[in-house]
Amino acid sequence: MKTKALEAIRRYQIPLAGREIIVAVSGGSDSMALLHFLLSLKEEFSLTLRAAHVNHGIRGEEADRDERLVRKTCLLWGVPLAVLRADVPALAKKNGEGLEECGRRVRYAFFSSLSPDALIATAHHVEDAAESFLLHLSRGSALAGLTGIAPVRGRLIRPLIDCDKKEIYEYCRQYQIPYSEDRTNQDEAYARNRLRRRVLPALTAINPAFLRCFSRSVALLREDEAYLSRQCEALATAAKTEGGYRVAGLLQAPAALRHRLLFFVIKTLTGDLPEASHVFALEQILASGGAVTVPGGKTVQSNGTLLFLQIEQNNPRPAPLLFDELPSQCSFGEREIFFSEQPPKKSEKNGDGVFQYSVNHDRILYPVFLRTREEGDFFRPAGRGVKKTLRQLFREARIPPEERAGYVLLCDQKGIFLAERFGVDERVKNTGETPLYITIRRKNHDGKH
Repeated sequence: MKTKALEAIRRYQIPLAGREIIVAVSGGSDSMALLHFLLSLKEEFSLTLRAAHVNHGIRGEEADRDERLVRKTCLLWGVPLAVLRADVPALAKKNGEGLEECGRRVRYAFFSSLSPDALIATAHHVEDAAESFLLHLSRGSALAGLTGIAPVRGRLIRPLIDCDKKEIYEYCRQYQIPYSEDRTNQDEAYARNRLRRRVLPALTAINPAFLRCFSRSVALLREDEAYLSRQCEALATAAKTEGGYRVAGLLQAPAALRHRLLFFVIKTLTGDLPEASHVFALEQILASGGAVTVPGGKTVQSNGTLLFLQIEQNNPRPAPLLFDELPSQCSFGEREIFFSEQPPKKSEKNGDGVFQYSVNHDRILYPVFLRTREEGDFFRPAGRGVKKTLRQLFREARIPPEERAGYVLLCDQKGIFLAERFGVDERVKNTGETPLYITIRRKNHDGKH
């Protein structure tokens, strides 16, 4: 184990020399071996070591037993120790998280809080990396998720990443290192345990050198990932412009890079990690225009020329109006709306902030609602023979999401019968009998629509 760990330090350029290192110690064989190994390098690398242990409050007396073991061993070995006792089940319930997710968040937050500059060493080994690879593979991960557990990521270091579990057990036996066993590692309710107990042994039976071959393959995948990431960042830099990214520049990216390029752009614009579905949705509307809401509630928008982060507008929507009988005129938000049985004057043209429509008044089923759009609204534009959502119509018209909230809809008991800009519904189109003329005029319009 020691030989492989030293080789990993060299190969992955793990920056130990002269550093303070916080060693995450659970009490299991892996972390106890890691602490002992780093202690053996203390003089050679001028290391300052501290141990950190988290009692998650999950396993009762077993967790307390692990804590006692870590305290006793650190005292014997002369290693300063910081301990956090947390009620992870209560925190997970409060935050709506899974136990594993919450426990990991609590651990790393604690380790990071102990020192702003120290490296954080964890005892992940090659089986852990293989389990992560298989989990990500089963979930349809892209290349980044198939590179295993990184030997170095920011302040995190994993010196044992190329060592296997048998080698770690042998190291503990050789140096008489005490450790405890976590019985939850035998519980196959956890996906990782099923992989560890069923899949990895099956793969090793097919090829006894599976773990060594896996390490070699993942090392090659890491090189590919690093190269593709550099290419992606170069393309993003070339497409960057004031206010966002040029769509033409993004579309020039090879198909093999476009998905990761859009992932990088969304992450850069929003500061949040998108899911594959968000990246795919953005790719679909990139050239035609539209918007995608990503994790964190932020919206990335394309107008066909520029991809940018939509800035929330503080313009409240007007409250809906209800009419048992239509007035000759009413005001609604930034619109003035006129209703008449007489056609509008020829001097008033459709356009330049004015929209004119005519409907068959007899086909309207009162009461009439005047409102703005809601999620799921659909519409059958007269003469087009199709049914479309308003979202589709707005996208086709390249109307920015921040402008859509003010558009006027007229509805009756059967649904929308008029949508500003998009016309009247097929069921109320004017056939020459009992016409009603409706004019929508924007207040303080600038001629753009």
